[in-house]
Amino acid sequence: GGVQAFCQHMNCLHLQAETTARNAIAAGYQDPWTLHAVAHSLYSQGRHEECVQFLDEQRPHIRSCNLSAFMKGHLEFHQALCFIALKDSEKLERLIQGPLWKDLSNAEKNDYWNATGLLNVHWKAELNGLSSLDKGTVNEALAFLQPTASPSKSSVFSLCVLRWSRGTFRTEWKETLCCKSDNAVLVTMAEAVDLLYPDGTSNLSPTQCKAAREVLSLELVPKNLIKLGASPEQREVL
Repeated sequence: GGVQAFCQHMNCLHLQAETTARNAIAAGYQDPWTLHAVAHSLYSQGRHEECVQFLDEQRPHIRSCNLSAFMKGHLEFHQALCFIALKDSEKLERLIQGPLWKDLSNAEKNDYWNATGLLNVHWKAELNGLSSLDKGTVNEALAFLQPTASPSKSSVFSLCVLRWSRGTFRTEWKETLCCKSDNAVLVTMAEAVDLLYPDGTSNLSPTQCKAAREVLSLELVPKNLIKLGASPEQREVL
């Protein structure tokens, strides 16, 4: 059920995907991938409060599963997206300081997707006017990423790394994205990120955040999605 539901979601059949996944759960297939499909479907339909409630209700079961490091963080990542959409900085902060990041083991924090996912949450929150979050976790995530991270893993999440990185690591990351990539859309977006956040620490005004979102949001530039190399799932990222 979960695999079929996720395929339906990826083809923008969100309500159908939700129905498929919920039917599978009712039939006893309460596996993390099926729960993940429900979360995606609810978020994509704009039903953010329902998605938060669903993940809260499923969290005890999710924790009883033998999850990979990626899936353990990724299901919390989906709830973070909902809190951003709901403009709930207090609950988002608690999630970051708990199961999304702080409660993870070092091995789980070292997972590329968990670390870049946290950077994405902070950036998406900033672009949506939630600027009061503790940025200490950003530095922690960067520390885990710097030794082994590769821009080749994801064009979208590479932009998240560039937004927050500083110093020598930023210089090298930017060079890889802008000078060694044959993806013209990625180069253009990376140059925009570098211009907007030259030292990785700039605090933009609400007006600047709006301008940045218009430049960078994949939702507002859907024709560039395939050219960037992002999956349809990653429309939700920026």
